[in-house]
Amino acid sequence: MKEILPRILKYGNPLLFKESQVVEDISSPEVTKIIHQMMAIVNHYQAAGISAPQLGIPLSIAIYSVPKHSDNPKYALTPEYDPDGVPLTLMINPRLKLLGEEIIEAWEGCMSLPGMLGKVGRYKSVECEYFTSSGELIRRQVHGFHARILQHECDHLKGILYPMKLTEISSFGYQDEIIATNEFLL
Repeated sequence: MKEILPRILKYGNPLLFKESQVVEDISSPEVTKIIHQMMAIVNHYQAAGISAPQLGIPLSIAIYSVPKHSDNPKYALTPEYDPDGVPLTLMINPRLKLLGEEIIEAWEGCMSLPGMLGKVGRYKSVECEYFTSSGELIRRQVHGFHARILQHECDHLKGILYPMKLTEISSFGYQDEIIATNEFLL
């Protein structure tokens, strides 16, 4: 029997702009079900990540991975930091701390804005602290594309989507148009 995936909210839905609540009971059946649904979506769409608010669930849960290789032009991979990629990682109640001042601009996409791209500045390095599904506290420093994904997903948990971080509206548009005009390489 084919699993029915929950609907991913699209940009404009007011639930995407609300701040998430802290997960109080990590081991609750409700949280376990949400995590299962999120993992199914990421695997089905081969996405870099998703957050619970994108499913209309106002809880501080996000899942992401960093591929080792990708043909996806949205993934400005940084193998110098993650040469083997990063496996599917669940973060409950994540918190970010910025490391350094260096900001890198790169193109981003989002499952809540299908077919769209925007050039966004993100900090090159961050420290992330989060809980696993077993309640273990993890703290790690990440850089490059890994840091970009964490910032993107953690922004979702604060009700922020990448178009809200654009420095120029001209750096936002349909992916096929941007790639066709070679703007993607800039």
